[in-house]
Amino acid sequence: EPPSLNTLSNQEIKVSSLKASASLIKNGAVIKLNPELPKKLNLQSALIKDLETNAYYLRMKTQQQWPMASLTKLLTSVIALEKITPSTKVDQLVKRMMIYSDNRAAEQLAEAYGRQEFLTAMQEKTEQLGMKNTSIFDESGLSFLNQSTVEDLEKLVVYITKKHPKIFQFSRESGIVVNNNRRKNINKFAGQSDFLGGKTGYTDEAHGNLITLFEFQGHPVVIIVLGTADRHERFNQTNILRKWISKFYNS
Repeated sequence: EPPSLNTLSNQEIKVSSLKASASLIKNGAVIKLNPELPKKLNLQSALIKDLETNAYYLRMKTQQQWPMASLTKLLTSVIALEKITPSTKVDQLVKRMMIYSDNRAAEQLAEAYGRQEFLTAMQEKTEQLGMKNTSIFDESGLSFLNQSTVEDLEKLVVYITKKHPKIFQFSRESGIVVNNNRRKNINKFAGQSDFLGGKTGYTDEAHGNLITLFEFQGHPVVIIVLGTADRHERFNQTNILRKWISKFYNS
């Protein structure tokens, strides 16, 4: 079982000791000093970062490798948009991955480029982004050999927000019609006004993974959790951190 927060040493958890500063926080948001850590965390690793100020609020076991599961599809989406000729079909396949984590869509994209060449491009992108603790062996995330860390995944998130923001925009949509059937978004946060995008991940080896971007006082904040107990708990753990991080911001 994933360890509870109380079993982790101080060396494994780092919380920012930021001071309130008008120059640091824009749009009228103010940081409160050091809210008490959440007490009900039960996961393998986590990271929280304000993508506007680059302030870290939580860094928990940031270099521990863990199976990515379908978080892999974020990287698959990047390579599809960069290597395959742009088309409505490519966008639709990326949407299917982001909305209901369609494994077949990932396979189709890899096959369209040449699967081995596509995987090589994924591996090269991790090197380019400095994702030193990430390994890629398939395009969907079904392989437990696809492993990464919250630190590496943060680098991928930042790259996507800057270079391919539509990937996260796709993940906010309520659903998509495929073969005359409407598939709902499996992300429980989709449709909420402060949800800026994200990606789910689950396999028996990974348990529950989740990357989520929320808006706090006009600031995009990423919350990454790996190794929660199950599919449902990845949302519960993220919500715990979401409520906790809101204490840093006060209008």
